[in-house]
Amino acid sequence: MKMKTDKKKKIQSKIVRPYFWTMITLAFVIIISFNLVMRFTMNRMAQDEIKESRETLKALLRDELKTLNDDPSEAALSTKTRELAAALNKSLRMSALTTDTEILLLNQNGGILIPKVATVSDHATRASAVVSEKIQAGDKEGTFQLRMNQSRFLVSFEKYNETKTFAKAQYLVLIASQDQMALLTRRINFILIGILLVCVSIGLLVSRKIASQLTKPIQKVSRYAENLSKGDFSPFNQETNTEELHNLTIALNQMAESLKKKEQTKIDFLQNFSHDLRTPLMSIQGYAEGITTGVFTDPIKPAQVIASESIRLKHLVDQLITLSRLDAPEQLPTKSSIGLYAFLNLLIERYEGLATKDSKTITLQSPKGLTLNTDEELLDKILSNLISNALRYATSNVTISTVESTEGIFIDVTDDGAGIPSEILPKLFNRFAKGEDGHFGLGLAIAEVASQKIGAKLTAKNTEKGATFTLAFLNQNNR
Repeated sequence: MKMKTDKKKKIQSKIVRPYFWTMITLAFVIIISFNLVMRFTMNRMAQDEIKESRETLKALLRDELKTLNDDPSEAALSTKTRELAAALNKSLRMSALTTDTEILLLNQNGGILIPKVATVSDHATRASAVVSEKIQAGDKEGTFQLRMNQSRFLVSFEKYNETKTFAKAQYLVLIASQDQMALLTRRINFILIGILLVCVSIGLLVSRKIASQLTKPIQKVSRYAENLSKGDFSPFNQETNTEELHNLTIALNQMAESLKKKEQTKIDFLQNFSHDLRTPLMSIQGYAEGITTGVFTDPIKPAQVIASESIRLKHLVDQLITLSRLDAPEQLPTKSSIGLYAFLNLLIERYEGLATKDSKTITLQSPKGLTLNTDEELLDKILSNLISNALRYATSNVTISTVESTEGIFIDVTDDGAGIPSEILPKLFNRFAKGEDGHFGLGLAIAEVASQKIGAKLTAKNTEKGATFTLAFLNQNNR
């Protein structure tokens, strides 16, 4: 049964899509904000201009209608004022924000005095009705917007009384269409939308280009990783102009080199381990066949060899199992506080029999109050391998010493043997490193892996009297 997997998005899509929607959202915000600000600003400007025009008309009417005071007849008044209103309506010019301006004179009840009612437009009649309501409510002046059908108008009125003929109050009313302002706003919106579309298109092209520049190196890295999984450890060569990709290239090459070394180590490990297993197995097989065929008249010696080789085989298998467990990532150390003096004394007692058998001694140099916070079992594995290795190559004495400093705690295992050959020293902790006697072993490799598990550093060097292995626990002390 195949597992269902979600379709993954490409990096280019994850870069371009958020940018696209961000630009679209930003464009809408810009258009809406622009329209709000522009409408508010234009309304304010239109109101200011219609008020200025109202003041100008008041002055003109005052100057012209004063001439009627000498001849205040109804005929003269009617003729003069209507001619004046018609001329003003015809010649009045305002800014592009307001057009088609009309002038009305209303009486104190809101009735139209000038011009003739028959010549007044529908929107002017509607405006006069609204102004009449405001007059009845006690307003002497004001400016407001009026909507009629699909058009908008700006209406401004003010109380006016300058002639003897019109002894009662009159109201000067200006009605200006704002259709021109709406048309201007629409044109600007079309231009703005066009500019934003061009910007979004250019931005999309740029984002796709940037995304492509990012994805191509990643695609190369992906192909290189596939080749690594197939065992191709050739270097990864790619020209990069960014620090991150440059660092990634370096890391990939380092990983390839490390994998190549580990692969070679694994091959050597299998070859060497199979060699070390084959030798005792062939010996056991040979002696066993000799016993069964009657070649050996006395089976005691062959049996002893078989038992000895079996112990050697078991030791190799045990080491292999130990190393495999240490390599497992789930094998985590369990730390506890260890009194080093008592711990090392018990360890020495375990190896004193072997040392005495070979006429060798083990000396401990450690303060009694020194403690260490680490995994006791792994520390035992490390020091056991180091002590057994030191006893193997020591001439007469092995010294175990502990030193505490501001840098940490150091445990040294020193033998008085011939030292480590210079050609072996660099690969001493490699798995199945071959010694001078031609044998392979896992003891020091186990010690190295275990030291890494507990966060310690294991090193080896030659001294004047032999070799010293140092297990360093940095930044750890009793203080």
